[in-house]
Amino acid sequence: MKRTIIFVFLALLLIFGLTACQEKKPTASISTALFRDSEIKSGDTTDLILDARNTGEIPVYVKFNLATESPDKVQLAVQSSLEFTLQPGETTGNKIVKVTGVTDTISTSYLVTVSLADAEGKLFDNKNLILKVNK
Repeated sequence: MKRTIIFVFLALLLIFGLTACQEKKPTASISTALFRDSEIKSGDTTDLILDARNTGEIPVYVKFNLATESPDKVQLAVQSSLEFTLQPGETTGNKIVKVTGVTDTISTSYLVTVSLADAEGKLFDNKNLILKVNK
């Protein structure tokens, strides 16, 4: 009986020890990625509103990466740095990127990709947005 109790106690200690030693990984996600106006006239500007949250239990470095399928037609003007170190539960707050679109036709829809990565470029989250530009 004594050996069984000792064995159970040691097994529980081992289980608790293994779970406590697991490395906590940094995680984050995009909480907001949207255009103030998803439809604009050619040559006009709208705001791209961005926000991210540290969803993990340890501090994390995050960087917004922005890309458009037509950089000559959709121009992104970043006014401040899009790199942050966030504590657990902390957000970046709404960050604004000015977006100007032009079209040569009656109407064109452009894909704008917003991604959130760490310092090494490991992707945390990704959002695809459509900006419609009318003549």
